[in-house]
Amino acid sequence: MVLVGTVIEYNENGFLAHVENYCGAYTSGKTRAEALGKRKGEVDSVYKKWLAVVLGVLVMACAAFFGYMYLQGKGEGERVIPVSDLSLVEPGLNLRALHQEGYTGKGINVAIIDGPLLQEHDEYSDRLVHYEEVGVVDDYLYHGTSVASVLVGKKCGVLPEAQLHYFAVNLVDLENALRALERLLTYNETLPSGGKIRYVNLSTGFGGQEAAFRALILKAREQGILVFTSTMPTATEPPLALREAAYDDQQDMNNLNSIVIGEWMDAFLEENNMSREELVQIRQEADDENGFINVYLPCAKRYVASPEAKDKYVYELDGGLSWATPMLTGLAGMAAQINQGLAIDQILQLLVHSIVTNEKGLNVIDPQLLISLARETLE
Repeated sequence: MVLVGTVIEYNENGFLAHVENYCGAYTSGKTRAEALGKRKGEVDSVYKKWLAVVLGVLVMACAAFFGYMYLQGKGEGERVIPVSDLSLVEPGLNLRALHQEGYTGKGINVAIIDGPLLQEHDEYSDRLVHYEEVGVVDDYLYHGTSVASVLVGKKCGVLPEAQLHYFAVNLVDLENALRALERLLTYNETLPSGGKIRYVNLSTGFGGQEAAFRALILKAREQGILVFTSTMPTATEPPLALREAAYDDQQDMNNLNSIVIGEWMDAFLEENNMSREELVQIRQEADDENGFINVYLPCAKRYVASPEAKDKYVYELDGGLSWATPMLTGLAGMAAQINQGLAIDQILQLLVHSIVTNEKGLNVIDPQLLISLARETLE
């Protein structure tokens, strides 16, 4: 029995992304027991398989409940730390150094489809060139504000000088997100040749609308637009098995070796007598078998803009694919700034070839290497 499908892809917020990815780590074509048995030479029993299934369902249910409560503002004081010293706010991954060298996304147009945005936030307000709401939108600013700050934020973003086109939706309604993507493609046709959108960030899963989403993503590609989604894997070719990670040292966010499997996995690993190293290896084996590119990006224990006020920031102890996806989108845009003639396939290959393995065994995109490889395309 394989724990994949709509429930695992239900990913309108970061917390559900944790569950999506941990399940995807060992259920892509196999149960956890089968994956472990392959490595240890054990024979799986029906009992073990069904135990893994039941455990997975329970973990998903609990994570869905607590993730929902958290993202509605319950218990945020425990997992989100307000930042008083703004000089501490940074994007990590050595991105600040690249920004100082001029790799800021200048000249690149990106779009976000997400929940409503605190439009006046200092982090990105002067990068926002278009904002519209599609369908009925609530007043929940947390998710969209965080995603925008990761993608184009001045202090904590990947592309602080990119132009942002924003389409606000209610992500709980995936049909609403589909309409927004359709609207974005129509809107893009009206833009001048030098100002067209090239990268779209959609930090949600497909749910029961996968065929419709893939059709629109293909249509976007025909317009020269690369869409990144918080799905497992991404709807790209090659497919990227993007998984969430965390920084383990707030003072050393620019060290790739500080990127680790986050604390949210502690209870699961303990209950299943599994080490982080085993989890990483199981995921790698499953991704290799399925033809996915295994990659992690840090989305927890990082800084994001706060929706509480236009000059407020927080240090997030938790995060998920909703935060990792705009990092991936931004890195693609950073490579494109160097050579705007690169095709979508070339950008994706640059991302793949920029992946290095850190001391914890996690495959991570190295932005410095990405820039070097992108420069070589000009030679």
